[in-house]
Amino acid sequence: MLDPPSDALLKLLDELNLCSAHDLRRCRRGVRRLARDLPAFDSVWLDALVQIGRLTPFQQKLLESDAPRRLGAGPCVLIDRLGGGPLGETFLARPRSSSALCVLKLLRGAENLPQEGLGRIERLLESLKGWSHPALVAPHACDRLGTQVVLISRYVPGPHLGELLVRRGRFPARVVTEIARQLLDGLSGLEARGACHGDIRIANVRLTAGGAAVLVDAGVRTALEPEQTVHARLPPERYDGIAPELIGGGRQPNAASDLYALGCLLWQLLAGRPPYPGGDPLVKLAAHQTRQIDDVRKWAPDTPAALAELIRRFTARDPAARPPRVQEAQAALGPPRRASRRVLSGFRKRFDSAAGVGDLQGGGVLRWLFLLAALFATSGVAAGLAGRAPRELLLSIQAGVATQWRQYAAFRQPGRHDSPNAAANSSETGPTPAEMALPVPDAAGLILLNAPGPYLAEEISTVGPLVLRGRAGLKPTIVVRDRAMRVWAATIRLENVHFLTPSRTLNVLVRAESHHLMVTGCSFQTPSAATTANAPGDRGNAPEGPPALAWKTLEPRDPRGEDCTLVNSVFLGDGAALYLASAARRVECTNLLKLGGGPLIHLATGVGPGRTLNVQLAAVTCRQAGGLVRWRVPDGHDKPGEVLIEATDCVFDLAQNATPLLEFAGRSFRPDWPRSLKLTGEGSLARLGPVAVGWIDLTTGQERALDGTLAQIDGLLAAPFSFHGPATTNPADSEISTFDAPRRGSLPPGIRPGDLPTPP
Repeated sequence: MLDPPSDALLKLLDELNLCSAHDLRRCRRGVRRLARDLPAFDSVWLDALVQIGRLTPFQQKLLESDAPRRLGAGPCVLIDRLGGGPLGETFLARPRSSSALCVLKLLRGAENLPQEGLGRIERLLESLKGWSHPALVAPHACDRLGTQVVLISRYVPGPHLGELLVRRGRFPARVVTEIARQLLDGLSGLEARGACHGDIRIANVRLTAGGAAVLVDAGVRTALEPEQTVHARLPPERYDGIAPELIGGGRQPNAASDLYALGCLLWQLLAGRPPYPGGDPLVKLAAHQTRQIDDVRKWAPDTPAALAELIRRFTARDPAARPPRVQEAQAALGPPRRASRRVLSGFRKRFDSAAGVGDLQGGGVLRWLFLLAALFATSGVAAGLAGRAPRELLLSIQAGVATQWRQYAAFRQPGRHDSPNAAANSSETGPTPAEMALPVPDAAGLILLNAPGPYLAEEISTVGPLVLRGRAGLKPTIVVRDRAMRVWAATIRLENVHFLTPSRTLNVLVRAESHHLMVTGCSFQTPSAATTANAPGDRGNAPEGPPALAWKTLEPRDPRGEDCTLVNSVFLGDGAALYLASAARRVECTNLLKLGGGPLIHLATGVGPGRTLNVQLAAVTCRQAGGLVRWRVPDGHDKPGEVLIEATDCVFDLAQNATPLLEFAGRSFRPDWPRSLKLTGEGSLARLGPVAVGWIDLTTGQERALDGTLAQIDGLLAAPFSFHGPATTNPADSEISTFDAPRRGSLPPGIRPGDLPTPP
C-alpha cells in the first residue's frame, strides 16, 4: 500500500496550483521506485514531482523547509531564484492562476525603505502605466507582502551580456552597434516619460534568442537609492559605469549619467573588459572621477570611427560634453533597423554550440599578444592610481561616501601591514615580463592551464560551474600580486594549481564565492616569517599573514546546500589555511598539510541559531601552526548554533607553547560560544601546551586562557611525536616518524605525503 502525501502538503500544492491529481497519479511509479521498502514520506513525493517536471528543485527545497508558504509571494508563485543583492532578492515566478512567467523582486522590508523611496516607486509605475518597449523592462506592479514590498516585471528569457562576454570574449563591432541602437531606442522612450534607468550595467542587459537586447530593472535603483555612494555590500563591478558627477556629489541619476553608463557598457563589450578593471571600488571611483576613459580603439582597433566617437562623447567626464538628451544620441546611430534582430539572433545562436577557434576575437598568437598587452596596461593603470594615492584623489567626494575596503579581515594583528596602498606601492608586487595571462573559460566553464606558467592572477566570474585545472605533470603556478585573486561561480573546482604571492600586504591569497567549493591537489604559498629549519615553538611573535583561501557562500542566509571540500592539498605560510567569510553547512578536509602560523580554519561569522557547521578532518597535519580553529564571535546576543569537528588520524603541532588549540575572538566575553564547539579526535595526536581554549579581546588585543571544559574536546591524544625531517616545503618531511600512542592501523596518523603536491 503506497502512503499518500500528507493532507498539509496536498492542501498547499492545490492552493498554489503546483500540481493536479493527475500529476500525483503519474508520480506513483516513481514514488515506489524511490521509497523502496520505506514509507512514502512527503519528501519522496516531492522528489517524484521534480523528476516529472512539475516542481523545480528550488520549489522542492522551499516546500521541505520550515516556511513552505514562502513559495507563495503575493499574487505569484515562486519558481526559481535568479539572484539577490542589498536591495532584495529576485525570483522567476508566475501568477497563481496562470502559467505565464514573470520576474518578482522581493525588497528587503518596508521598514528599511524610506517612505520617499516607496513614493518614488509608485510615481515610476504611474508614469510608465500602459507603456512597454521591447528593449526595456520596468516594473508594472507593486504590492505589499506583510512587511516586504514586491515588484513584478516582465520576464526576459536569455543570458545577460556579461555571461556571453566571459564565454566568448569581446563582441564584434557590428553586434555592439545593433545593441546600442536597441538600447538607445528604449532609453529614449523612457526619457520621454520623464524617467531614467539609473542602473545600466552589463548584467542588466539580456539577449534573447530572437535577437532582442533588453535592459531590465529600469528605474528601480534610482527610486530606492537615488544617491550613489560606496557601499561595502556592493561588488566592485557595480561601479564600472558610474558617472563622475554622481560620486558623492548628492546628484541623482539622469539621462546624462545613463549615457555615461551606456558608453562604458559599449566600451566593455568591444574591449572585453571594463574601462577600469580591478577589485577595489575606491580605485574605480577615483579613476572615473579623475581620468578620461581611453579611446576604445586602443583596445579594439577594428571599432568603426563613428562608433568610437559616439562612445567618446558618452563617456566624457563633463556631463555638458555629452549629448543633452537620449533622443539626440539616438540620432547619431538611427533607430533599430529591420535587420537588427537578425544580426543579434545570429550572434546569439553561436553560443548554443561549443566555441571554435574562429569564435574568439583575434585568434592564435595575436589574441595572446592582445591579452598580454591588456594585462600590462591594466597593471599600469592600477600602479598609476596607487602611486597617486586613490584616497587622496577621493578628497573631493563628500564625507558621506564610505571608505571601508576590507571584507575578509576579522581583526588586525600587531605588526600587520594593513594599508591598501602598500601592495601597489611596493616593488615586490609588480608583474614580471615572464608572467602569462590566464585563458578565458570555455563554454563548459573550464580553464585548462597547459603551461607551467607563471600566470598572473585575474578576477574570474562565470555563470554555472567553473573548473580551473592545471595539466597533469606540470603543476602550473599562478602569481597573486596587487590584490586577491577573486573567483566567482555557482560551483568552483581548483585542481593541480600552485598559488603564490610574494606580498605580505594582501588580505587574502585566493577569494572564492560559490555554492560549492572543491580543491584537489593544489598548493597555496604566502610569505612566512619563520625559517624552514625552525623547530616547534621557535616562531616568536611574528605577525600573522594573509589567509590562503577565503570562501564566501553565495547564499549566506541559507547555508544548507553550501559545502567546501579540500583534498590532497598543501598550505604554506603564516595565515589561516581556510577563511570562512560566511557560515556553511559542511567543510571536509582530507590529507591536508598546513605548515606555518595561523589556524587551519578561521570562522569569521556566527553559525545561526538551530544550525550546525560540520567539519570533517581526516589525515590532516598542522605543523608549527596557530591552532585548529579560530572563531570570530559576532557582536550581539543571538544564541549560537553548533560547530562539530570530527578529526580522524590527524596531527596538530602548535607553533608556540601557549597557542590554544581552539580560539575565540570577540569584543566581549561570551561563555556560551565555547560551549557551542565540540571536537572529537579519533586516533588524532596533539602537541598541546597549557592552554587548550583561548579568547582574544578585539577591543584591547589581549589574549587569555579559558577553562578547557567550556569547549567539549574528546578523544584527542596528547602524546609525544616527531616528524621525519625539518619543516620544509617537502611534504615527506612532515610525515610522522615516531609517536607514543596506541596505533589504529599500519599507517601513522597525519598526512599521506605520496598523494600531496610538492610546491615548485
